Amino acid sequence: MSSSPFTAHIWFWRVDMIDKDVFERAKALLQKCIEAEVTVATVESCTGGLVAASLTEVAGSSAVVDRGFVTYTNANISCL
Repeated sequence: MSSSPFTAHIWFWRVDMIDKDVFERAKALLQKCIEAEVTVATVESCTGGLVAASLTEVAGSSAVVDRGFVTYTNANISCL
Protein backbone atom coordinates (compact mmCIF):
# COMPACT_ATOMS: atom_id res chain seq x y z
CA MET A 1 0.00 0.00 0.00
CA SER A 2 1.55 3.31 -1.02
CA SER A 3 0.89 6.41 0.96
CA SER A 4 1.16 10.10 0.24
CA PRO A 5 3.91 11.98 2.04
CA PHE A 6 1.19 14.41 3.14
CA THR A 7 -1.15 11.96 4.89
CA ALA A 8 0.56 12.32 8.26
CA HIS A 9 -0.07 16.05 8.21
CA ILE A 10 -3.63 16.29 6.89
CA TRP A 11 -4.89 17.35 10.33
CA PHE A 12 -2.43 20.26 10.18
CA TRP A 13 -3.04 21.40 6.60
CA ARG A 14 -5.79 23.95 7.27
CA VAL A 15 -4.88 24.99 10.79
CA ASP A 16 -3.97 28.68 10.72
CA MET A 17 -3.65 28.57 6.94
CA ILE A 18 -5.15 32.04 6.71
CA ASP A 19 -4.25 34.72 9.24
CA LYS A 20 -7.27 35.94 11.25
CA ASP A 21 -6.81 39.53 10.01
CA VAL A 22 -6.65 38.34 6.39
CA PHE A 23 -9.76 36.22 6.98
CA GLU A 24 -11.68 39.21 8.37
CA ARG A 25 -10.59 41.38 5.44
CA ALA A 26 -11.65 38.67 2.99
CA LYS A 27 -15.08 38.53 4.66
CA ALA A 28 -15.42 42.32 4.39
CA LEU A 29 -14.39 42.28 0.71
CA LEU A 30 -16.84 39.52 -0.10
CA GLN A 31 -19.65 41.44 1.61
CA LYS A 32 -18.82 44.54 -0.45
CA CYS A 33 -18.85 42.43 -3.62
CA ILE A 34 -22.28 41.03 -2.71
CA GLU A 35 -23.59 44.54 -2.10
CA ALA A 36 -22.14 45.75 -5.42
CA GLU A 37 -23.43 42.63 -7.21
CA VAL A 38 -20.02 41.79 -8.67
CA THR A 39 -18.01 38.58 -8.85
CA VAL A 40 -14.30 38.00 -8.41
CA ALA A 41 -11.74 36.09 -10.44
CA THR A 42 -8.12 35.86 -9.34
CA VAL A 43 -4.95 35.46 -11.40
CA GLU A 44 -1.91 34.73 -9.25
CA SER A 45 1.70 33.77 -9.64
CA CYS A 46 4.05 34.45 -6.73
CA THR A 47 1.21 34.25 -4.22
CA GLY A 48 0.57 30.66 -5.26
CA GLY A 49 -3.18 30.91 -4.89
CA LEU A 50 -3.18 32.51 -1.45
CA VAL A 51 -5.58 35.27 -2.50
CA ALA A 52 -8.13 32.78 -3.80
CA ALA A 53 -7.57 30.56 -0.75
CA SER A 54 -8.18 33.51 1.56
CA LEU A 55 -11.44 34.36 -0.17
CA THR A 56 -12.72 30.81 -0.40
CA GLU A 57 -11.94 30.14 3.26
CA VAL A 58 -15.06 32.23 4.01
CA ALA A 59 -18.31 30.25 4.07
CA GLY A 60 -20.61 31.32 1.24
CA SER A 61 -17.80 32.76 -0.87
CA SER A 62 -19.03 30.86 -3.92
CA ALA A 63 -21.69 33.57 -4.27
CA VAL A 64 -18.87 35.93 -5.25
CA VAL A 65 -15.75 33.97 -6.24
CA ASP A 66 -16.07 32.81 -9.83
CA ARG A 67 -12.66 31.28 -10.53
CA GLY A 68 -8.95 31.48 -9.82
CA PHE A 69 -5.82 30.82 -11.85
CA VAL A 70 -2.31 30.15 -10.58
CA THR A 71 0.55 30.03 -13.06
CA TYR A 72 4.30 30.37 -12.70
CA THR A 73 5.80 30.10 -16.17
CA ASN A 74 6.38 33.32 -18.11
CA ALA A 75 4.77 31.78 -21.20
CA ASN A 76 1.54 31.10 -19.34
CA ILE A 77 1.57 34.41 -17.49
CA SER A 78 1.73 36.30 -20.78
CA CYS A 79 -1.23 34.27 -22.13
CA LEU A 80 -3.47 35.52 -19.37
